[in-house]
Amino acid sequence: IAAPRGDGKTTVTRGVLVYAQLAGLAPCTVITAKTGRDALRLVKQVKDIYEFNDELCADFPEICIPIRALNGSAQGGGSQPVKGVRTRIEWGGTGDIVLPVVPGCQPGEAGSECIFFGRGMDGAIRGINHRDRRPQLVIIDDPDSRASAWSGKQTDERVELIDGDIAGLGDDENPAPRVML
Repeated sequence: IAAPRGDGKTTVTRGVLVYAQLAGLAPCTVITAKTGRDALRLVKQVKDIYEFNDELCADFPEICIPIRALNGSAQGGGSQPVKGVRTRIEWGGTGDIVLPVVPGCQPGEAGSECIFFGRGMDGAIRGINHRDRRPQLVIIDDPDSRASAWSGKQTDERVELIDGDIAGLGDDENPAPRVML
């Protein structure tokens, strides 16, 4: 997706990501950014949508209410019960989140146990796997720095990373689909 700076590409993408998770279209997703720090910022922004968006909570209380009950703390998410079922939320500051188990739903269905990873292109990105699930979608947000955008060699290295390591997050038969902003 190409558009001018400040045109809202990342904001729209965060909304689409949340929709795709809750609709069961992308139950295991990775968002990558230029650096690990940038990726953590994006993860925090997605977490804020789940935690503070009242309209989303009204539509998806089974996801948002257990998250809100954590009061911003990751402690207790794994043992928190809803209707006698542990939510197994993972909500720490590591760049990975796991949405709560929704009683009566399979993983990935209606947002239940959706997994979201944040990774920088400057760190380890291979082998992402959680609860035996591999990414089905990768969103690449602003992979270039000013210097790399002007360097043919650095651009070639990023293309190789995107088409090799990042595509390889899927499996040999099904490379991970990539959306790049």
